[in-house]
Amino acid sequence: MNLKNLKFFIVIIPFISSLCHADLETTSVLPQDVYSPKLMFGRYSGLGDRYNSIGLVQGVADQYHLALSGPTLAKLDSRLKTLIDSLNNFSSTERFGDELSLGTLNIKSAPVVDYFAPTISYGITPDFSFGIGIPLIHFHNEIEVVAGGQSNVEQLRDHTQNTSPQLTQAFDQLIALTHNMPGTLQTVLAARGYKQIQTQDYTALGDLQISGLYNYYSSDHWSLAIRPFVQLPTGRKDDPDDLADAPTGGQPALGVYSIHEYRASPRVNLVSSLGYVANIPDETQMRVPNGVDDILPGPERKTTVSRRTGNSLLMEGGVRYFLNHSIEFGTYYGIMQKDPDVFSGGKGWDYSILSTDTSATTHQIKFNLEFSSVSWYQAKSFSLPLQMGIIYGNTFLAVNSPYQTSNQVYLRMFF
Repeated sequence: MNLKNLKFFIVIIPFISSLCHADLETTSVLPQDVYSPKLMFGRYSGLGDRYNSIGLVQGVADQYHLALSGPTLAKLDSRLKTLIDSLNNFSSTERFGDELSLGTLNIKSAPVVDYFAPTISYGITPDFSFGIGIPLIHFHNEIEVVAGGQSNVEQLRDHTQNTSPQLTQAFDQLIALTHNMPGTLQTVLAARGYKQIQTQDYTALGDLQISGLYNYYSSDHWSLAIRPFVQLPTGRKDDPDDLADAPTGGQPALGVYSIHEYRASPRVNLVSSLGYVANIPDETQMRVPNGVDDILPGPERKTTVSRRTGNSLLMEGGVRYFLNHSIEFGTYYGIMQKDPDVFSGGKGWDYSILSTDTSATTHQIKFNLEFSSVSWYQAKSFSLPLQMGIIYGNTFLAVNSPYQTSNQVYLRMFF
């Protein structure tokens, strides 16, 4: 597996870039001239596993497995290539360099995303509300580089014992490398202008969202609304020199949700929503591999590319059950389908390599429990109108997406 696939965390963007609006869509608009601040706290966990390009779950450590064979070593560093070439040239019938193996390198990773997403909404008319919000995201990832597997350097050295001083010197250097393979990798990364692979821990803003909610139809049974929004790129972009960081946003976009509620009975509402997010083309810095086998593109391959992030279609349906005027349960099923990303540039390189495995599909179930004091406030038996609740989400089927669970708690007030 190519080490450049350490950029797995790019697929987190579709999830954390949407945190500043409600996790579950609703047709309920605010009364006119009413302000409503909302505080949401959440965590995405389970990101140490992911669904691969054929929908199978694999561990992050499996994805970051690098077999240190002779051809791979030759691609990592020019000095290592010289050693491998010396071994290949030793015999006209055998290529000892290609047969060489120093074992494996595995990168153990345990990422967690925590966030705080404050929003403020205002009822402009009885049918239209306006809101704005921006999430604050904390990304933590325990990363460890460990060596494993079996090395055949000693056996190959014995096979070519005392045949050439240059060959003996090459084997001595390779044996020295095996004593500290993680350190050798870090040295190779530094020589190519990359930052060290190490534990990540930082807090950054996500993308700002401005949205409206228009309840354009209401009857005894039906309530229909539309929610357009604009996403501004205030989040942290990907660092092309850091293989292990995760962007928190940096993607301009426009989107719209069509939201529908049907009152099947006094206690049961059937709800659904259909959304589309159109990402606005922009520019970003990336390292463009010089072919599919270029596992660590050098600094000369870093350039500004035009990016058209794939648009997303989102569908969700569920049931809301009202135990009474104050307590509500909900269960939901959602699907997200993201198109592949498209990259281009002016240097004549093959930018299509950057699009590999950038499409994504997720199937998720969600459950929520909400308490509301609004009816008590209206009856003058409670001093403050508010809503508080919890939302649990689990991705149970996906392609090119994290194997994640989400836990959210929120508090919404009205003034």
